[in-house]
Amino acid sequence: MKINLVGKQACCSDASQINFKARDYADVKTFVSGSVSSLKLYELDSYDSKFLDVVANRINLRQLSDLKNVTRRQFNLWKNVINNAILMSGFSDPQRSFLLTKNNRPCGILSFKDLQEESYIDYISTWPISKGKNVKLAGTVLMKTAFDIAKENDTKKISLTLLSDSPFDLTKFYKNLSFQDMKTKSVYDADLVSYKSDYVEKSKELEKIIEINKSKSSEDVDLKRILDINY
Repeated sequence: MKINLVGKQACCSDASQINFKARDYADVKTFVSGSVSSLKLYELDSYDSKFLDVVANRINLRQLSDLKNVTRRQFNLWKNVINNAILMSGFSDPQRSFLLTKNNRPCGILSFKDLQEESYIDYISTWPISKGKNVKLAGTVLMKTAFDIAKENDTKKISLTLLSDSPFDLTKFYKNLSFQDMKTKSVYDADLVSYKSDYVEKSKELEKIIEINKSKSSEDVDLKRILDINY
């Protein structure tokens, strides 16, 4: 993902006056070491991104993370990924954005360009829901969501650009999800790519540990009334 340091800061501390709606997209179950966890996916749109600014303002990564030896720059870049994903959620087609929650608490966000020739992951980020409490497979759930949408649209390839300075081993994460070094031309100047045969196979493999059940209803929901953002 390319990180433009836009410095998008939440300016609204009172969420009570902000109207925000998203679409109930899917119920998710993850299976790790014999334990089942329930998550929820919402698709974001351009109604109003101000509430998401409030959400981001409540996410203090330094307090939530138990990672060691993380630099101030890395924390800032991590937060900028979240802020930029929120910014992109205000754009319409072909941009698509998703919010992942656990126990009604946001734990991940994804924004990507949904195109047939080459889909591009703009921003993806996850964060703990409380001090040191990471949501297992959160990032993988978001990537599987992108894989499944790409499969529906017969997308030829999915590409992304790596964050240059991250506290996580992103190269290992993405290569475990079928991505490889970009060797052909990309309109996005991407670093990694996953071709259709690869991401489809990986998505099927992930069904052993991730179950995404898309909602039958496409009704809007008011996340302001649903979400717990008191991190």
